[in-house]
Amino acid sequence: MDFAPITILNLDDTYPSQKRLLTLPHRWIDMSDIRSTNMIADPFSVKAIQSRLSRWEGPSVVFLGSGNYHYITYLLLKKITVPFTLVLFDRHTDLGQKEDDYLSCGSWVSFALKIPFCQKVLIIGPPKNVRTPKLSVFSADQAILNKKFLREIAGRDIYISIDKDVLSETCAVTNWDQGELTLDELLAFLEALFAEKRVIGMDVCGEYPKASISPCDPLVMRATKINEKANLQIARHYLQYMRKNRKMV
Repeated sequence: MDFAPITILNLDDTYPSQKRLLTLPHRWIDMSDIRSTNMIADPFSVKAIQSRLSRWEGPSVVFLGSGNYHYITYLLLKKITVPFTLVLFDRHTDLGQKEDDYLSCGSWVSFALKIPFCQKVLIIGPPKNVRTPKLSVFSADQAILNKKFLREIAGRDIYISIDKDVLSETCAVTNWDQGELTLDELLAFLEALFAEKRVIGMDVCGEYPKASISPCDPLVMRATKINEKANLQIARHYLQYMRKNRKMV
């Protein structure tokens, strides 16, 4: 199978209207026919998704759709067979509640913490800072001011996951409450990570769900344009990293 530096998972039909993104070299994996995938992962749906993910070949960047499907990051992390740190950019911790025993977009990080190869989770973007032996959470402001966040990463290999709800509403349009990070600040974080660590995988979510329902609505078209700009910038930065460090594309 030829390596594709970008993989697009079509779960919610939010990418067909992003024409410029689709001009980049990519592998398209259609999952739109799998039922019961929105927000909460039905066990039968998870099996179907995992079967389709067998076509994914890391370390490509994977576009997941809206934040409702962020739990797929956990399924991608389970495929990794070397020790790694998850670096997550997200307005929310996605740790769920203690009583949660199901995989969802709001609880998947608690599942990721239990993966044997996951040495640590570093989250940048929630409003409150948290420090435990295996989890470090920095607000965006604290991460910008304190470059020592890089020291929180265990080992050399990292997996980066980005929910665009970490960005301000001028830089992304999502269906969740959003942070204040600018796109330039996010890209600066990526550059710092690219310079210091080896990226073994990456994904992006946070599309606007209405893009699949009424793509020609002026407000939706504006949201798509803003989100596509962010996606293109993130993808191009990752492609540059791959060309420089991996020589795989």
